[in-house]
Amino acid sequence: MSGKELDHLVLLGLMTVLFTVCSLPLIIRAYMGAFAADFNENADLSALRFLSVNSIVDPWVFIIFRTSVFRAFVRRVCRRLTSRRASLKGSSPAGEGQFCPPGWRRTDPPGLGIP
Repeated sequence: MSGKELDHLVLLGLMTVLFTVCSLPLIIRAYMGAFAADFNENADLSALRFLSVNSIVDPWVFIIFRTSVFRAFVRRVCRRLTSRRASLKGSSPAGEGQFCPPGWRRTDPPGLGIP
């Protein structure tokens, strides 16, 4: 599996988890309404509002977890972790970028890790 396929798979997984979490309250309310005399309109409205969050958040998840944006975010986190670890040790970072996945560090030669 190539790096691009893995990136798309991670994005698909995040979108699926988000959809499941947002639609679960409505599904639960529908089953409760079908099998029990539960007429709680506030809970029904809350479930509908929760489902509507999915359509608002989905584009943001797609934008944030796009390959270029996500890699820039990971690089920034890697640099912070590396510099924080070096400051705690009181020395220069010997394994600079050790927190970054291979191929995502700016110093890696092209062709290593994820393209």
